Amino acid sequence: MDILSIDPGICNWGYAHIKVTIPNKGQPFFKVLRAGLIETAPTKTKHVRRSSDDLCRCREINRAMVAYLDDHPEIAFAIAEIPHGGGKSATALKLLGMATALLVTVPVPLIEVTPEEVKRIITGRRIASKQEMIDWVRVHHPEIHWIGRSQTQPIQKNEHIADAVCAAYAGMATEQFKQIVEIHRRAGMTPVAA
Repeated sequence: MDILSIDPGICNWGYAHIKVTIPNKGQPFFKVLRAGLIETAPTKTKHVRRSSDDLCRCREINRAMVAYLDDHPEIAFAIAEIPHGGGKSATALKLLGMATALLVTVPVPLIEVTPEEVKRIITGRRIASKQEMIDWVRVHHPEIHWIGRSQTQPIQKNEHIADAVCAAYAGMATEQFKQIVEIHRRAGMTPVAA
């Protein structure tokens, strides 16, 4: 069963395409098939209204996600870390709201998880640093091709990819995921390991 895990944001939208394997007994496990980042930046020209620029950025993210899902019809559903709070300014809060609203345009069913749920599943604590999350994913998913493997790449870029991968783990702990797995098992649609 394929899923798309998302760390939404207007500047950096992290995603991971994941193949989930459901064993007859035990926990599901997965392999990251592809992880990436959709980046947008505000326009530098003065003649564009701020609201028009915001719409263009949202449209760019939406088109990229819909195109990816059109190219990968095997993706059954998505898991997303829903941003909340944390904005230190009115602009930051507006961007968080826009990113959350963009999730309704993802044309597959969506399981929601919070940043705290993600961190608790990965580290056992409610709070974890960006570097801890990246390091955990690097250890558990060496198959991921990171953005800029050198230390000169800003940590924030890879943090969004790591959060998308980690959100999948939190999503797999939800009751919704367990129900989806059971439906797929009964319909014979899920690859099941021996």
